[in-house]
Amino acid sequence: MSGGGLPLTGAAGGTDALALLGALPAGVTAAGVAGGPFGDTSSFFGGAGSLLSTFLFPMAMFGFAAGEGGFDPDELPPGADPDTGLTLPPGVDPSDPAAVEKYVREHPELLTGGGNFVGMQKSTEALTKAVSTATSVSFTVAGPPGTGAQTATGDGPDVGLQLDLRLADAAAAKQLQADLAELLKAGGTVCEVSGEHVILRTKAYKAGSGKLADDPRFRAATSGGVPGATTAIYIGGEPGGSGATGAVGVTVGRDGADTVVMARILVG
Repeated sequence: MSGGGLPLTGAAGGTDALALLGALPAGVTAAGVAGGPFGDTSSFFGGAGSLLSTFLFPMAMFGFAAGEGGFDPDELPPGADPDTGLTLPPGVDPSDPAAVEKYVREHPELLTGGGNFVGMQKSTEALTKAVSTATSVSFTVAGPPGTGAQTATGDGPDVGLQLDLRLADAAAAKQLQADLAELLKAGGTVCEVSGEHVILRTKAYKAGSGKLADDPRFRAATSGGVPGATTAIYIGGEPGGSGATGAVGVTVGRDGADTVVMARILVG
């Protein structure tokens, strides 16, 4: 199908997304590559990138391990709000996000673990800006069934995710790593820099051996894709899963002013 520009389709030219996708590790639940820059990504990640940061750094954003569904009332101090884990004065309505945010800004020491609210907000903004301006972005979701990729680990994010941002140069990559310091302090997600690449990896991420390009299902799902694709996505499903869908391949490219999308679904 074709139409106007779609969000996160990146800029035309300069990125062979399908080739880069095939070079990613095999054994993934899902993977994708998109060539940037992407412009405003706030509709995907929130105005300050809070959604993306929450996904990658739940321990930093909430002060507890992902998957527990909230704070344990037995471990909270008297008078603490069970949703935020904060001890709020009588004049602050816990159901009013603006009031809670204002209070936390004035008292960052109240965050669980002593986190710096303002610092974390700056980190989320830096991450969103990096995604918006990256020359390419790739992600892989991978982890053995029944482990961290599907079940909360209790000490880190419950999704096995690796995000690779290719920035303008090595200096920009180092700067982003520094800007993410407040989020990284909570642990659970590591940040590595390799040249102009910033790689964020959750503890639950477990890559398979080999490359996606060597997987027959991947080749079948992506064959006949859009030439010169600027975005390519592969959904392989869980190994041994009982679903009817075997794999899905999506490629996105440009034809003049149009964005062209090709999707191939393998059943069984």
